[in-house]
Amino acid sequence: MATSPWGNATLNAANQPRPECEIKVTQSSPYRGLPASAFWRTGFAETSYPPPGLYEPRHHLTKSDRIVTAGSCFAQHVGRTLRNNGFNVLDKEPVSEDPRDIGDQAQAYGYGLYTARYGNIYTARQLKQILLEALGRYTPADPVWERDGHYFDTLRPNIEPEGFASVNDLRAAREHHLQRVKEAFTEADVFVFTLGLTEAWLHRPTGQVYAIAPGTIAGSYDPALHVFKNFRHHEIMSDLRETLDLLKTINPGLRVLLTVSPVPLTATATGDHVLPATILSKSVLRACAGEMREDYPEVDYFPSYEILTSSRGGAKFFEDNLRSVTADGVALAMRTFVTAHMPGAHAVPEETATRAKKKQPGASKKKSKQAAAANEAEPGRVPAERANVVATIAGLAIPASPISSRKKFLDRISGLEDAKPDDVACAEAVVREGDRVLEIGARLGVVSAFLAKTNLPAAIRSYEDNGDLIPHIQELYAINGISQQVDLRPDTVRARPGGKPSEHYRSEAPGHREVQFSDIVSEFKPDVLLMNMRGDEVDFLMQADLKSLRGLAVRWHPKITGIEGLRKCKRRLKKDGFEVIEPVSTRLTWAVTR
Repeated sequence: MATSPWGNATLNAANQPRPECEIKVTQSSPYRGLPASAFWRTGFAETSYPPPGLYEPRHHLTKSDRIVTAGSCFAQHVGRTLRNNGFNVLDKEPVSEDPRDIGDQAQAYGYGLYTARYGNIYTARQLKQILLEALGRYTPADPVWERDGHYFDTLRPNIEPEGFASVNDLRAAREHHLQRVKEAFTEADVFVFTLGLTEAWLHRPTGQVYAIAPGTIAGSYDPALHVFKNFRHHEIMSDLRETLDLLKTINPGLRVLLTVSPVPLTATATGDHVLPATILSKSVLRACAGEMREDYPEVDYFPSYEILTSSRGGAKFFEDNLRSVTADGVALAMRTFVTAHMPGAHAVPEETATRAKKKQPGASKKKSKQAAAANEAEPGRVPAERANVVATIAGLAIPASPISSRKKFLDRISGLEDAKPDDVACAEAVVREGDRVLEIGARLGVVSAFLAKTNLPAAIRSYEDNGDLIPHIQELYAINGISQQVDLRPDTVRARPGGKPSEHYRSEAPGHREVQFSDIVSEFKPDVLLMNMRGDEVDFLMQADLKSLRGLAVRWHPKITGIEGLRKCKRRLKKDGFEVIEPVSTRLTWAVTR
């Protein structure tokens, strides 16, 4: 019997190991002593999914990292999930800058999808091209398409559904866009890019790469001017290396995280069947991503592609069209990502915003699951069976209280067992690792509790002047094992001496006193202020000195303050240089930074 380089596997007539045989590792085999993850059976076939150790980040992200996202359509999922989990994804072209009232149509205009309004960037060549243009080293030869008297940017035709009214408007918008692109990459700590396609359409005379095929949205296809290109491995590697060099010229410390989109081709122009064309395209992109990681210590790779397309994933992570990734598939991949970067964190799925605003009919509280979640081992936790837990929000046990036992409260959180409320999302969007967080108006203590569980803040001090709530906040902290992480004080915070007392939800607790905001700032030195002042926010914001703060997360109460009071507060924050974090802010909750 012939000797096998794989150990004692039996060889067939073609001198190859029989595929049905397990490899037997001998004492002298170089495979002896390797971890379970190195073998198919123990590392994949017979373990949990996704397998343990599948992704070990080369560089851990923190919530203070400034992140730029771009890439194919799957990259939209990545960006939304990062935002929902409190990561600092930059938004350099927020919808708030658009004077039009486009409301719920913001994403159709390219807002909130990525760090800037570049739309989908499918190829490495397209990414290199926009960077060269933003740096003033490239001018596209064919920048405008026309349709029915309106004009479309050939490099991002989807951002204006009806096109621009004039070429001048288009050029002005593009110039603004390029400035914001350069700003984003100059400021960023991390760039997350999803490779999508190898296939593209080029301007034949100059090689300019288009975002989509000419004639699809606007313009018209002309074989004399337009040519199909299926980029080869060496071309993509060259583009990625040149792109990294460009990024390093403006931001030497930038880290890059690559992913490959699991979404198959809609169609192929290669002449081949779409299935092998898809496999070839994704295989080439995966090989390039792997080589970039091997060649550059600042480059990492996250295997979302493998998680969603492996033989254990199969079709279950795709919709009926077998192209679109399901919400469960996205959540699984991104949960792997978030927990790898923040061990112990609860990953919030990308549909959180929708679920937070729409009550899920028939949603069950599942008390046994609440008890299990509340009994996870944490120092100082009170067992759930000893507490009256009425709800669980994203793993946080909520005890009975004058607020949490109300039907209105329970209805509002129905369906949020795996999601977080808007005010929590705003707080997590503002707070960075190592911040000192001041909370005025703890209410139930939910926001400070979630922040404590992230382990991001260096210190949290929370004030609540409603004495009826203090014991319930303390119970919530105890049940969730975070009593030692939040300094809870039963005091009223005044913006200035002699301010009028609150008339809302007020019952003084033992030890209650009035303290001055300026004294707290001088002694505690907060970076971030969280506010839920139940109508007192107008007097406070009109009088408080906010110059030492980097960010705020505010819960508004327009039914108490009136719309004009609300507008006064918002004007004050903007006047002080605070900018709204659009993806997480809502009508009643704002996250602002400067």
